[in-house]
Amino acid sequence: MKRTLTAGIAVLAVAGFAAIAIPSSAADAGPKPESTRPVLVRSGHSRAIPVGARVRVWGKAANGKRFSYSYVEGRTRHTRLQPLQTVASCTVYISDIDGYKGGPFSWNTSQTCSGAFGEQKQETQIWRTSYRGWLGYGAIATTKLTASSYEDYYWELDCNSGAGTYNYEAEMQGFATNIGWSGWVGSDNTPRDDCGPNPP
Repeated sequence: MKRTLTAGIAVLAVAGFAAIAIPSSAADAGPKPESTRPVLVRSGHSRAIPVGARVRVWGKAANGKRFSYSYVEGRTRHTRLQPLQTVASCTVYISDIDGYKGGPFSWNTSQTCSGAFGEQKQETQIWRTSYRGWLGYGAIATTKLTASSYEDYYWELDCNSGAGTYNYEAEMQGFATNIGWSGWVGSDNTPRDDCGPNPP
Protein backbone atom coordinates (compact mmCIF):
# COMPACT_ATOMS: atom_id res chain seq x y z
CA MET A 1 0.00 0.00 0.00
CA LYS A 2 1.36 3.44 -0.89
CA ARG A 3 1.21 5.98 1.93
CA THR A 4 1.89 9.69 1.95
CA LEU A 5 2.77 11.68 5.04
CA THR A 6 1.21 14.90 3.85
CA ALA A 7 1.78 17.38 6.65
CA GLY A 8 3.20 17.69 10.13
CA ILE A 9 6.24 15.59 9.17
CA ALA A 10 9.97 15.79 9.57
CA VAL A 11 12.49 14.50 7.05
CA LEU A 12 15.50 12.55 8.22
CA ALA A 13 18.41 12.29 5.77
CA VAL A 14 20.44 9.08 6.10
CA ALA A 15 23.77 8.85 4.34
CA GLY A 16 23.46 6.87 1.17
CA PHE A 17 19.67 6.72 1.22
CA ALA A 18 16.79 8.89 0.14
CA ALA A 19 15.24 11.15 2.76
CA ILE A 20 12.84 9.35 5.07
CA ALA A 21 9.57 10.93 6.17
CA ILE A 22 8.60 10.22 9.76
CA PRO A 23 5.47 11.24 11.68
CA SER A 24 5.54 14.57 13.44
CA SER A 25 4.63 12.92 16.72
CA ALA A 26 7.81 10.87 16.51
CA ALA A 27 9.98 13.76 15.38
CA ASP A 28 8.65 16.80 17.22
CA ALA A 29 6.72 15.82 20.30
CA GLY A 30 9.74 14.69 22.33
CA PRO A 31 9.82 11.79 24.79
CA LYS A 32 6.49 10.18 25.66
CA PRO A 33 5.54 8.16 28.75
CA GLU A 34 6.99 4.66 28.71
CA SER A 35 3.46 3.22 28.82
CA THR A 36 2.75 4.55 25.31
CA ARG A 37 5.55 2.50 23.75
CA PRO A 38 4.86 -0.89 22.18
CA VAL A 39 5.56 -3.64 24.72
CA LEU A 40 8.00 -6.40 23.75
CA VAL A 41 6.13 -9.60 24.63
CA ARG A 42 8.66 -12.16 23.41
CA SER A 43 11.61 -12.57 21.06
CA GLY A 44 13.15 -15.37 19.06
CA HIS A 45 9.81 -16.71 17.83
CA SER A 46 10.68 -17.43 14.22
CA ARG A 47 8.01 -17.84 11.56
CA ALA A 48 8.10 -17.91 7.80
CA ILE A 49 7.35 -14.74 5.85
CA PRO A 50 3.97 -15.32 4.16
CA VAL A 51 3.66 -15.27 0.39
CA GLY A 52 2.53 -11.85 -0.79
CA ALA A 53 4.15 -9.91 2.07
CA ARG A 54 6.32 -6.88 1.32
CA VAL A 55 9.97 -7.20 2.35
CA ARG A 56 12.70 -4.52 2.46
CA VAL A 57 16.37 -5.29 1.71
CA TRP A 58 19.27 -2.88 2.04
CA GLY A 59 23.02 -3.20 2.27
CA LYS A 60 26.46 -2.23 1.05
CA ALA A 61 28.12 -3.45 -2.15
CA ALA A 62 31.81 -4.28 -2.51
CA ASN A 63 32.42 -0.91 -4.21
CA GLY A 64 31.17 0.88 -1.09
CA LYS A 65 27.84 1.98 -2.56
CA ARG A 66 24.67 1.33 -0.62
CA PHE A 67 21.57 -0.21 -2.12
CA SER A 68 17.96 -0.64 -1.05
CA TYR A 69 14.95 -2.30 -2.64
CA SER A 70 11.65 -3.96 -1.75
CA TYR A 71 10.06 -7.11 -3.08
CA VAL A 72 6.93 -9.23 -2.62
CA GLU A 73 7.64 -12.59 -1.00
CA GLY A 74 7.06 -15.49 -3.37
CA ARG A 75 6.20 -13.22 -6.31
CA THR A 76 9.42 -11.37 -7.14
CA ARG A 77 12.77 -12.76 -8.28
CA HIS A 78 14.49 -10.34 -5.93
CA THR A 79 17.98 -11.85 -6.21
CA ARG A 80 18.35 -10.03 -9.53
CA LEU A 81 17.97 -6.69 -7.73
CA GLN A 82 20.99 -7.19 -5.45
CA PRO A 83 24.61 -6.43 -6.45
CA LEU A 84 26.67 -9.52 -7.29
CA GLN A 85 29.33 -8.58 -4.74
CA THR A 86 27.80 -7.57 -1.42
CA VAL A 87 29.76 -6.76 1.75
CA ALA A 88 26.71 -6.75 4.04
CA SER A 89 22.93 -6.75 3.75
CA CYS A 90 19.83 -6.94 5.94
CA THR A 91 16.21 -7.87 5.35
CA VAL A 92 13.27 -6.56 7.41
CA TYR A 93 9.70 -7.79 7.59
CA ILE A 94 6.67 -6.63 9.59
CA SER A 95 3.51 -8.70 9.92
CA ASP A 96 -0.10 -7.56 9.68
CA ILE A 97 -1.69 -6.17 12.85
CA ASP A 98 -3.60 -8.82 14.80
CA GLY A 99 -5.83 -8.74 17.85
CA TYR A 100 -7.48 -5.34 17.49
CA LYS A 101 -11.31 -4.84 17.71
CA GLY A 102 -10.96 -3.16 21.10
CA GLY A 103 -8.14 -5.40 22.28
CA PRO A 104 -4.41 -4.68 22.13
CA PHE A 105 -2.68 -4.30 18.78
CA SER A 106 -0.17 -7.10 18.20
CA TRP A 107 2.41 -7.65 15.46
CA ASN A 108 5.78 -9.22 14.65
CA THR A 109 8.96 -7.59 13.38
CA SER A 110 12.02 -9.45 12.13
CA GLN A 111 15.42 -8.63 10.71
CA THR A 112 18.02 -10.91 9.15
CA CYS A 113 21.53 -9.67 8.40
CA SER A 114 24.53 -11.25 6.69
CA GLY A 115 28.10 -10.32 5.91
CA ALA A 116 30.02 -7.63 7.80
CA PHE A 117 26.90 -5.83 9.08
CA GLY A 118 28.32 -5.12 12.57
CA GLU A 119 25.43 -5.03 15.05
CA GLN A 120 21.72 -4.65 14.42
CA LYS A 121 18.61 -3.29 16.13
CA GLN A 122 14.98 -2.46 15.31
CA GLU A 123 12.49 0.34 15.94
CA THR A 124 8.72 -0.04 15.81
CA GLN A 125 5.64 2.14 16.30
CA ILE A 126 1.92 2.18 15.54
CA TRP A 127 0.78 4.95 13.18
CA ARG A 128 -2.77 6.25 12.75
CA THR A 129 -4.57 8.43 10.23
CA SER A 130 -5.37 12.10 10.69
CA TYR A 131 -6.40 15.04 8.50
CA ARG A 132 -2.67 15.91 8.36
CA GLY A 133 -1.64 12.45 7.17
CA TRP A 134 -0.17 9.56 9.18
CA LEU A 135 0.85 10.33 12.77
CA GLY A 136 2.54 8.27 15.47
CA TYR A 137 0.18 6.47 17.87
CA GLY A 138 2.29 6.50 21.01
CA ALA A 139 6.07 6.46 21.15
CA ILE A 140 8.73 4.48 19.29
CA ALA A 141 10.09 1.28 20.86
CA THR A 142 13.74 0.42 20.19
CA THR A 143 15.55 -2.88 20.75
CA LYS A 144 19.14 -3.19 21.95
CA LEU A 145 22.04 -3.58 19.56
CA THR A 146 23.04 -7.21 19.04
CA ALA A 147 25.59 -9.06 16.94
CA SER A 148 23.04 -11.79 16.22
CA SER A 149 22.30 -12.28 12.51
CA TYR A 150 18.58 -12.89 13.10
CA GLU A 151 16.17 -11.16 15.49
CA ASP A 152 12.40 -11.64 15.68
CA TYR A 153 10.11 -9.77 18.10
CA TYR A 154 6.43 -9.94 19.04
CA TRP A 155 4.88 -6.64 20.17
CA GLU A 156 1.67 -5.41 21.78
CA LEU A 157 0.17 -1.96 22.41
CA ASP A 158 -3.14 -1.31 24.19
CA CYS A 159 -6.12 0.13 22.33
CA ASN A 160 -7.74 3.20 23.89
CA SER A 161 -11.18 1.74 23.23
CA GLY A 162 -14.03 4.19 22.66
CA ALA A 163 -11.80 7.26 22.18
CA GLY A 164 -12.32 7.74 18.43
CA THR A 165 -12.14 5.86 15.15
CA TYR A 166 -9.04 5.86 12.93
CA ASN A 167 -7.09 3.58 10.62
CA TYR A 168 -3.99 2.08 12.22
CA GLU A 169 -0.79 0.61 10.83
CA ALA A 170 2.24 -1.07 12.39
CA GLU A 171 5.60 0.33 11.26
CA MET A 172 9.21 -0.70 11.75
CA GLN A 173 12.70 0.14 10.58
CA GLY A 174 15.92 -1.81 10.90
CA PHE A 175 19.44 -0.61 11.59
CA ALA A 176 22.91 -2.12 11.17
CA THR A 177 26.00 -0.27 12.36
CA ASN A 178 27.96 -0.90 9.14
CA ILE A 179 25.05 -0.19 6.78
CA GLY A 180 22.61 2.31 8.32
CA TRP A 181 18.81 2.49 8.52
CA SER A 182 16.35 0.63 6.30
CA GLY A 183 13.71 3.34 6.36
CA TRP A 184 10.18 2.78 7.68
CA VAL A 185 8.29 -0.28 6.46
CA GLY A 186 4.55 -0.67 7.14
CA SER A 187 2.21 -3.59 7.68
CA ASP A 188 0.12 -4.60 4.68
CA ASN A 189 -3.14 -4.07 6.56
CA THR A 190 -4.48 -0.79 8.00
CA PRO A 191 -7.49 -1.81 10.15
CA ARG A 192 -10.09 0.78 11.15
CA ASP A 193 -10.94 0.70 14.84
CA ASP A 194 -12.21 2.80 17.75
CA CYS A 195 -8.88 3.10 19.59
CA GLY A 196 -8.51 6.87 19.76
CA PRO A 197 -5.69 9.20 18.71
CA ASN A 198 -3.32 8.03 21.46
CA PRO A 199 -2.83 4.88 23.56
CA PRO A 200 -4.44 4.75 27.02
